[in-house]
Formats: sequence, C-alpha cells, structure tokens
Amino acid sequence: MKNYYLYKNDVQCGPFTMEELVEQGLTSNTAVWTEGMQTWTTAGQLPELRQLLKQTPPPFISETRDTYAAAPPVMTLTEKTGNRIGRLLGWPGLVILAGAIVAMLLYFNKNSSATTPGSSKLAEEIIRAKSPEELRAELLSRERNDPDSYIDAKFNHWENLISERVIQIQFSNRATLANYKDITVRVRFLTQTKTELGATNYTIHKYLPAGNTMDHKMKLKQPSGTKDISISIVEAISNN
Repeated sequence: MKNYYLYKNDVQCGPFTMEELVEQGLTSNTAVWTEGMQTWTTAGQLPELRQLLKQTPPPFISETRDTYAAAPPVMTLTEKTGNRIGRLLGWPGLVILAGAIVAMLLYFNKNSSATTPGSSKLAEEIIRAKSPEELRAELLSRERNDPDSYIDAKFNHWENLISERVIQIQFSNRATLANYKDITVRVRFLTQTKTELGATNYTIHKYLPAGNTMDHKMKLKQPSGTKDISISIVEAISNN
C-alpha cells in the first residue's frame, strides 16, 4: 500500500494512506510525493488521487443589466487625455511630475533591496521541496526511533503437561525501511479475573526485516493459578 506525503501551508506532513488522504482536503494544486517519484507533483497530476480532490464551485457572476448599469465608467489614458494633462501642467509641471515618479521608484527599490537577502533565503528554504533522499532519511530515522509503532504481535498460548506456558508469537514489521532485531517482550501472567500474578521480560534474538513477519515459540514458567497472559513489546533494536 502506498504512503503519500503532502506539503501544505509551508509544512511537510505525512505519511498518509489513501484512506487518510480523504480527511486532508486535497485540491488539484496540493503538493504530493510518494515513493518511486523523482520530484514532487500536484494531486491533480496523479490519476489515483483525482477522485479525492475537493471540488469547489466557480464564483457566481450576475449578468443582469443592473450590474452593468451600476458599474462605473473605466478611465483610460488616451492621447487626448495625455495632451490635456500636458496643457494643464505645462512643461515645468511635467518635469516635476516625472522627477517625483523617479524618486518614488528609487525609494521603493532601495527598501526592497535592503530586505531581499534574508527574506529571499528564507523563501528559498520554504519553497525548496525535499529530495527523495532527504525524505527517505527522515522516514528511516522515524522508524528507527519508534519501533513500537511499526511492530505488531499476534500470539496463541496454552499450558503443557508440565505446567509451563507455551507461547507462539507472530511478529509483523510494518516499517518501510527499518529492520529490527532482538525484540524484547513483556509477558504478564493473569488469573481468570485478569489479576496480574507476575511478569517477566523475554528477548527474542532474531531478525525482523522491514515489511516481513517472524514466528517464535517459547516456553515460560508460570505462577500457580495462571489462566491467561498479555504480551507487550518493550523495545527492539534497529538493524539498519
């Protein structure tokens, strides 16, 4: 299943599954990246996302006669208008007006130049999309530091003839990049009413590659009166 990353409001977010993208309010211009793409693109360019795009109606424009009647006349600067301004101001006035315009342009250009270096650098950092290598490194770091979020454990258990608790566990690694090893689980021994009788940590010295499953069977001594158990993952070591 593909995971998607979005770049919204100057912030990169994700990963999201296709189902989670429904809640993100995608538009055709939302920046999107998924594994296998060389560069970012927009949601409107991906056929599988077009059905999720948020549809908005175009702005309503009334075409009644009243609208046109209420609209003010548009002033345009024609040759006659220019001649009229010239006659009103005269050559000295035109020279002063031109000088004032030039001074205003120089003033605004100077102020904008003074603020350009810092703001330009910041804008470049915000606009620049992260490369696939950078995104891959970020995803690997996140998976390494939070194995509990990516490892699932399903187990069956029973009591053998010598009153040992036999536990069969299947681990699943949902991480995209991170490989794990030496998974430590905590086994809690419970009564029929779920009262804890004791607990023990058990480390499984096996490898669990990304996107794979691993089976393990173990036998543990149990307190008298054990009818049930619960298992939780304490830690796992990254093997990348």
